[in-house]
Amino acid sequence: MKKSHIALLVSSLITATAANAAAPGTPSLDWGTHTYALVELNRDAQSYKEIVVARHNEIPVTVSWQTWSGDPAQTANVLLDGKTVWTGKGSSKSATFNLSQGGVYDMSVELCNADGCSESTSLKLTVADTDGSHLAPLVPTLQENNKPYTNTSGKVVGTYFVEWSVYDRKFPLDKVPAQNLTHMLYGFTPICGGDGINDSLKQIPGSFEALQKRVRAHQTLLWLFMTRGLPCKKVSKA
Repeated sequence: MKKSHIALLVSSLITATAANAAAPGTPSLDWGTHTYALVELNRDAQSYKEIVVARHNEIPVTVSWQTWSGDPAQTANVLLDGKTVWTGKGSSKSATFNLSQGGVYDMSVELCNADGCSESTSLKLTVADTDGSHLAPLVPTLQENNKPYTNTSGKVVGTYFVEWSVYDRKFPLDKVPAQNLTHMLYGFTPICGGDGINDSLKQIPGSFEALQKRVRAHQTLLWLFMTRGLPCKKVSKA
């Protein structure tokens, strides 16, 4: 065989190999419940001090996936909101990592080799915490003849709200024009927190959760909480 023919054959093989090289197949996340919590609650408790069982500094989160086709991967990455939180072998089919911050994250898996990366469709990962960081903001429309107001003077515009106003007055917290205020005095908050125990929110599904959502919606509003109730029991940390 002539040298020119050999060179042509080698060149063809190299070209064919390069053409067949590709990034790994796109991974598919396994379906399931992707909801976790940094705080443990006893929802059957009747007293404030018994509601919070434990508050963890961090929790383990596990995700698994499948790949049905494509070239092998050299590395696997788990991404939360586009940031890598775990890296392992490309042959991995699951990962466990720790989270210490509550919130709602877009979670995906990325498989990579020398030719590129393939990323799965993202799923929502929810990590509940006592600060309500996992909740969507609650922004009710203005009610009770309140009008939109823009504070251009820099002065304090505040109000005092009492939790029992939901009874004879029929005035739950969602009627407060929080978007027009700079300060709010809230009386009273059980010092151990907990869902379902704030009278002011009993007409809103989620009760204490609704208060957290309202705080999330107006993070520039200064909330001054007055507390009441029996002292909390010591809450364990893990």
